[in-house]
Formats: sequence, C-alpha cells, structure tokens
Amino acid sequence: MNSRRGAALLLTAVLALSLAGLRPASGQPIWIGLNFEVHLRADGTAVVIIREHPFALNGTSLFGDQEVLLGMLQEAEVNRVYAALMFASSPEHIETELLGPPEISQNETVLADPLNRGRMVEYRGAVVTRVLVNLSTAEYVRDLGDGRYEIRIVDPFTARDPRSWIDVLKISWDEGVEVLNVGWVPSSASGPTEQGDGYLLWLNYNEPSAPDAYILTARLPGLTVAPPPGLSVRLEASRVGDVVEVRVSSDQVKYAVVRIVGPGEDQARGVSLDAGEWRTVRFYTDARDLRAEVYVGGRKVAEAPVSEGSPTGLGGGSPSATPSPLPALLLVLGILTFLAGLSLGGRGRREEEEGQFGWQVAWETW
Repeated sequence: MNSRRGAALLLTAVLALSLAGLRPASGQPIWIGLNFEVHLRADGTAVVIIREHPFALNGTSLFGDQEVLLGMLQEAEVNRVYAALMFASSPEHIETELLGPPEISQNETVLADPLNRGRMVEYRGAVVTRVLVNLSTAEYVRDLGDGRYEIRIVDPFTARDPRSWIDVLKISWDEGVEVLNVGWVPSSASGPTEQGDGYLLWLNYNEPSAPDAYILTARLPGLTVAPPPGLSVRLEASRVGDVVEVRVSSDQVKYAVVRIVGPGEDQARGVSLDAGEWRTVRFYTDARDLRAEVYVGGRKVAEAPVSEGSPTGLGGGSPSATPSPLPALLLVLGILTFLAGLSLGGRGRREEEEGQFGWQVAWETW
C-alpha cells in the first residue's frame, strides 16, 4: 500500500493526487489500500496477489461504489508492473503473466489504516489481481549452489520514492518449498510481525520500519537459473574512443546480462533478447584490455575481447557443459549499487546491513 497518505490528508485533493499516489475515479479523488502477497511455488514460479480496497479521503470505504470498482478493474497492467518490479529493475527484464482479469471479491479482505491512526483495520471486499512470475528469469534471484537460491523481493514503491512503501506484505510458500533463512535490508527495519505454518506477514506502519527488500534463502524443486539446453548466443564487441559497443544475438527469447571487465573496470547491463535479432549495449569507459561477457540465468554463455575500431566476435554455439558462474562480486556490487541509490534518494540514514533471524531460533523465540 502506498503510504504517503499522511501528507495527502493535509493537502488539497489535486495535490494529493500527485504526491500521495491517489487515483481519480468517479469524479472524486480516492485512496487505494493495497495488500501484497508473494506465494512461492515448488515449480520455480511465484504468484503475486494484489488485493485493493478503495477509500474516500475521509477514510470511508468506497467498495460499494460500482463506478470506482470499474475504474480499478482497468488497472491490471499497472499491477503487473508492480509485481515485475519486485523481482527485477525493469518489467522488460522478467517474464510475467496476468492470471486472468482482476476480480471483485466480497470474501477477500484488506488490512488498511486509511486515517493514519497507527493500527490496521480489516476491511471486507477487494479487487484482486494475480500475476505469475517466472523466477528463473528474475534479476534478483541468485543461485547459491546445493539447490539453494537467494530470492530478493524488492519494495517497488520504495525503489522509486523512499517516502513510500508497502504497508502489508505476506510471503507464503508451497509445502514443497523449503525456506532456510529470512532476512531484510536495512537491518534497522522491522522483521515479520506474524509468522505461521508456511507464511510470514509484515505490517509496516512507517518508513523506518519498512524494509527496502525482503530476502529469502530457499529450495524450490522446480527452479533453475541455468541457461536452457541448446541456447546459442553470438557476441561482438568493439570500441571507439571511450565508448564500448557490445552487440548480442540469441536464438531464443531471453533476459541476459552483458558485462565488460578488465583491469580496473567491471560494468554490467541487463538486456532483453528477441530470437534472431541483434541488441546493442553501450558502455562508457577509458579502461583498456577489456573483454565482453554474456550471462543467461547466472551462467556465462559467451565472451569476446573488445577490439579497437571494429568488432570481434564469438560465433554461435551452445554453452559448455560447465559454464562459468556469474562472479559473486558482480552480483553483490549490483545489489549494493541499487540499494545505495535508494539511500541517495532520501534514505541516507539507513545502512545496507542485512537484518535476519535464524530460522530455527525464530520459531522458538517469537
């Protein structure tokens, strides 16, 4: 739920629409209570369930207003983007799918604090959107080896504006999913408010208590981030002056990470590849003796030296049987850079240290 509502109640309706994330419907400004649930499935996918309940600025429920509900039903694509941004820096970098159109449910409930009183109230009735996320394409999923994966669930509101955050987030999982550890960043944020058999629930009442990212170490039997069998990637890399141009082509539609590395230099960019088409990625650097690398599913599938003036390339072919893993340092630097950007955006007081609790200990002490 977008939590910039305190300021919204003090401003005019027009200003509230721009600053508080309120959405106009039925000719009046409204405030939307949002509850998120991320359900991890044993097959290596996740279902993001978004439950919404509309309110007037005075806190009155508008769930009975059919015109308001009709307007909310038109925003399924917006919610799909929210779901994608929980696992990737851009919706183009991850495979997502709407599981049918949004539904108006009289039985679902939403926790909300429309009057900003510091306590959640349960409201019956919700507009429900379900989005399927393919975790094997997720930018924020990392293979730790031994069947273990680190899954980062990023707050899509905080990532764009540190004054907003998810108020209610539930993380649940199938019986076949084994959750080994749970953490969050920054460490000063609060841990789960409630936990039960197969779920964790966060109620975030204010910005200091709300995590920027929720981090799970888990085993999902159906999840794999290795490149698919038979994947063929072509790569060309050249430079003119301080501009390095890398061209990549694949025989399959995939999300890839393009990296340039050398003495004193290590940069990476994400790119979506369309089958049979070339994509160009540009880097700016004065470093020399560089090579370009392409990673799919966390594995290196192609590399080539960066030539001066004209491209050098690696011909098509499948990845080797033992492809090189994406260096852990690159992943860590990417995560740190992302979270540092959040701090520069207004959370300078918060540090990157990860808060966590030992899973076995947590069940005994909470």
